[in-house]
Amino acid sequence: MLNYCEQLRFFTLITGFLERAEAVNTRNVLVAAAVLVCVGMAGCQGGFNMDQEVFDRYDATTLKLSKSSDVMGMIKDDDEVLSQGRNVIASWGQRQDGDNLWFNAVTFDEDRLTAVRKYACGYEQIDPPYYVTAKRKLRFDAMTVLDEETLSGPYTDENARRRAVFNAVVTAFGDDMRQVTSDSRDLASAVLLVRQSLRNISTTLDASPGLAVRLSEPAGMEFDQMNLGRGHIRMIIEDDVVTVKVMVGKGTSISDIRQK
Repeated sequence: MLNYCEQLRFFTLITGFLERAEAVNTRNVLVAAAVLVCVGMAGCQGGFNMDQEVFDRYDATTLKLSKSSDVMGMIKDDDEVLSQGRNVIASWGQRQDGDNLWFNAVTFDEDRLTAVRKYACGYEQIDPPYYVTAKRKLRFDAMTVLDEETLSGPYTDENARRRAVFNAVVTAFGDDMRQVTSDSRDLASAVLLVRQSLRNISTTLDASPGLAVRLSEPAGMEFDQMNLGRGHIRMIIEDDVVTVKVMVGKGTSISDIRQK
């Protein structure tokens, strides 16, 4: 089965050749088409694998158990840069002049030195040939240990509680990433994409508070990201831990995220 990138290259190239089939030798056309398709597919196969390159390390950190020394030993890959704040560690990288951006970040309790929040982001842009619109995709995962005040309220209903929990995640993410973005334009760019998405989600919930009930549904809640188009968010609260998964981009959905 051809993936998205391969399909675009295949149909663009084959269509152009078929339009000229009557004017040239058919056998030569087919041979040339096959060569070009193979070249195009080879270029696509060297792409960015978010799961393996970013989110495997995110999954390796366990909140309330992983120590700062554990995370330091595995959060950074060879081609990445490490940034440290007061109680935040972030590893980030980029390829293809920013067409691929990603980061992992973990925040620690300052007394126990155990992980209390973790984040991962992957951004990918694929530029197909012949003026076809670029395909852009953003994924963001977060897990946060919640305090008792945020968990317990008081709240008028469960939707109000969900919105308060989401706002707590947004606030914590902003505070944490400010510790590590001052010395990196690439990391700051990736964080900005995430913050734009979170802001658009907040706008959607403010305009229609009842949509908060969809946050815990398998398909999540739909929203529009100002630069990347349609997105979905899913948020699950289990005991004192909230898990947030965001996927943005044309043709993407929460089901695209590998579940563990």
